[in-house]
Amino acid sequence: MSTQRDYNKELEDNLERKYAYDFDLDVMHPYMLRSFEPFFKTGNMLELGSYKGDFTKRLLGFFNDITCVEASNKACDYAKSRFGTDVKFVNSLFEDTILPTKYDNIVLTHVLEHIDEPVSLLKKVNTEWLSDEGHFFIVCPNANAPSRQIAVKMGLISHNSAITDAEAAHGHRITYSLDTLERDIKQSGLKIIYRSGIFFKALANSRAAVSRFMFKYIFCVWKRREITLLLRCLILIHVTRSSLPPLEEYIDEIRSIWETKWLTNMGEKHDQFGKELEAYLE
Repeated sequence: MSTQRDYNKELEDNLERKYAYDFDLDVMHPYMLRSFEPFFKTGNMLELGSYKGDFTKRLLGFFNDITCVEASNKACDYAKSRFGTDVKFVNSLFEDTILPTKYDNIVLTHVLEHIDEPVSLLKKVNTEWLSDEGHFFIVCPNANAPSRQIAVKMGLISHNSAITDAEAAHGHRITYSLDTLERDIKQSGLKIIYRSGIFFKALANSRAAVSRFMFKYIFCVWKRREITLLLRCLILIHVTRSSLPPLEEYIDEIRSIWETKWLTNMGEKHDQFGKELEAYLE
């Protein structure tokens, strides 16, 4: 490691940013799990960077042999108090960790962007921890998410992959895009068998309450008139009462998504949204 890090300190909320939002835990985690489930292998599970065990709890519905590795002793102790002997915990840095077996499933969710030497970690997973037929699940924030593109247009960050001071305080070392993530994965010797987006995120977590609404509605928000309404009238949106378009209009809008099976990550609708938003903000 290049510098001494305080992993307990990095987990603390700061004035600009929480370390973990309810939106991440209550909305994003179920979407992640739903994306992972078809690729789960029968056997054991290794969770790298388990934090306080929120995603671990969801994994217990699928695996009865789970090992978690966490660098923060405070987070690790808290998770141990939640699960007792149902989960095995290792409080260690990844580079120092020695595990007694290989694993059929390994998850690394919102962790790789915190690592000083990510390719080295990926190589270690590949050579030491992943079983011959095992699957390795990686999730990272997307530098090209609409929320970050909007932030660039608003002058809040300089470029899509910028790391804010608040993110740096939480230990972020890189903001991945799909191509840079694939670059590091390939350098480690791992073989990519599937890639996709998890969730269309139009707003940052500080707008989490509105984002709860948007995940039900976002595929309808493509016309400039509707974008204008959404961006200018955020506080008027009822979070618990979704505003729905006519069903026929909704079906017509998402028909091309069904045909291409491409939801986000530079898909047709993603590109269309970006172009119309850019034109509106200019």
